Amino acid sequence: MDNEKNGPKGVVPNQLQEDDVDSTDEQLLEKYLAMPKETRDRHFVGTASAAEIANVSRRTIELWIQGGMVRAVLVGRKYQVSLPSLVAYLKGRSRQRKH
Repeated sequence: MDNEKNGPKGVVPNQLQEDDVDSTDEQLLEKYLAMPKETRDRHFVGTASAAEIANVSRRTIELWIQGGMVRAVLVGRKYQVSLPSLVAYLKGRSRQRKH
């Protein structure tokens, strides 16, 4: 279940991207639990992988999660970060810097 070492695999479908941003924490957790492992591994990553993707520290990812800027589910004691949410947040930051 820990994606920290493996990182993202494959491409995340577009319809999942929109759903994650608008869903509640409970809905996101239900989605996570209902997904087959292979799909889950493409859609969610651990904080270390998310930090590597965003080129920031794990602590920054945790702050983004706690601040509601990036969506994640808490599985045990570890966050599993929604890749669509992370990508959407990074795209938004990129657009803000261009203006």
